[in-house]
Amino acid sequence: MTQAGKLDADASKKFMLSTGQVDAWVKSSNPGDVLLYARQPVLPQKAMLGEHVRTIAERGLVSHEPQRRCAADKGLFEYRVRRTGKAVAGLIQAGGGARGAAERMFRQSARSPLAMQILDLIAEAAAADEICPPEKALSAAVGQSVDRVRGEMAQLRAAGELVLEYRTGAWGLPRRVAILPLRGLTTAIPTYMLPQFEVQAAARRVMGA
Repeated sequence: MTQAGKLDADASKKFMLSTGQVDAWVKSSNPGDVLLYARQPVLPQKAMLGEHVRTIAERGLVSHEPQRRCAADKGLFEYRVRRTGKAVAGLIQAGGGARGAAERMFRQSARSPLAMQILDLIAEAAAADEICPPEKALSAAVGQSVDRVRGEMAQLRAAGELVLEYRTGAWGLPRRVAILPLRGLTTAIPTYMLPQFEVQAAARRVMGA
């Protein structure tokens, strides 16, 4: 059975699932289940979602299905994976290491959809070598209050999925960066002259202006 959730309601439109949605499916699916995780003209080789799916496949949890053209729109390709019989619990190891990190990734992917949306926005900024979007910019992007965003970020920090630390920036001043340990990403150190410029620049990026 092919599963793509509500995002696949229109079989002629392009879409991409988030990494959190893919992880949740891996945890809840049965061997043999197939996930349609993207419909795009092309999925860039270094796209975050593509890298994430390849990592899961390398761990033996899914296998890639042949890429197909979308029947309703020949300009789009459909990307699928099939669930293998390997249990996620089989990745649990005592101590740390790559296997321990993998299991933590799947265990922590049960975060709220809002938390994963915030994490994805920060990851996109890091992948583009940009600064961490300020809380006001994240609040505007997800349509929630700043306090709600702070609460979700606190949960991500407690789970080890997000680390906020200060590094030396322009004029030797401490500037905040965000680190995503499980994704191997870090946002750029702010170099703008004044903090309000950082907020405005990040807000424009997050809102797509």
